[in-house]
Amino acid sequence: EVRRERLAALYDLTVRAVGERNLSPLLRHAETVARERFEAGFDLTEIQTAFNVLEERIWSALVANLAQEELARAFGLVGTALGAGKDRLAATYVSLVSRGGIRSLDLSALFRGTADG
Repeated sequence: EVRRERLAALYDLTVRAVGERNLSPLLRHAETVARERFEAGFDLTEIQTAFNVLEERIWSALVANLAQEELARAFGLVGTALGAGKDRLAATYVSLVSRGGIRSLDLSALFRGTADG
């Protein structure tokens, strides 16, 4: 249920970004999600999956509902919005990692019984 609500919020922000030609709310959301999920110990790829899933679903809906001559523009708008969101998400997450390291990654078990561990 929470996952569905998060996807719905991301969808609404994407529609708004495309409709208003304003990425700011979507980018702020991406930053917030990156911070929250980083603090909760999620990996970046897990977070980006939501954007990727939503993009695939939107593209499928566009293909099913738009005339062929409208697809290129629609794909461009959606791709631009979600691409910018994914870029902001990744940049924010990487910035957090570079400040404090990855807390969820413990490699010590890999080195037990070796000369280094």
